[in-house]
Amino acid sequence: MPIGRSAFVLGMGLLVGCATPGVCEHTTVAPGAVHFAVTVQIEHLHLQRTLELRRALEAEAAELAALRATDESIAEIRRRLEHMEHVHLRYGDAPEEDWEFHLAVYRAAGNPLFGQIVGQLHTALHRFWEHPFGKSDFARRTFPMHRQLYEAIAAHDPVTARRVTLDIIRIVEEDLREAARVRQA
Repeated sequence: MPIGRSAFVLGMGLLVGCATPGVCEHTTVAPGAVHFAVTVQIEHLHLQRTLELRRALEAEAAELAALRATDESIAEIRRRLEHMEHVHLRYGDAPEEDWEFHLAVYRAAGNPLFGQIVGQLHTALHRFWEHPFGKSDFARRTFPMHRQLYEAIAAHDPVTARRVTLDIIRIVEEDLREAARVRQA
């Protein structure tokens, strides 16, 4: 029987999912845990819906990170930010480094569900978000704002952390709408 797009369990607690036939990923599922997958179509409406979900989750995660961040987690966010800035300045884009920065923020929030849920979206949309609509500079305007987010978290300022995160997602939404408009023209 060929492997399709569905997920299935092998043995005790190993979940295997195939995004495309023959290309599979796996994860370990702890006893008593539930695993869910996210399916998103790569089109404007569905991408807009993912940003609505990201807005709710990421703004809350940033606020909690500002409230809960330890010296160690702030140092990790700073390291991720500096690496992202270095790669961005050198190559003009840093999608993987951006993701690592946000993962550090989720970890600082102290709730592993943020990273897991947004991680499902990231996995589903990974190839798209590397170069959305073929643009390597998509959402370039948000890169300086990541330093503002770091500074708000480091200052334990939850109001500013939430506001900056919402500003970042607003810009991504604007760029998404513009890219969709250009693509339709």
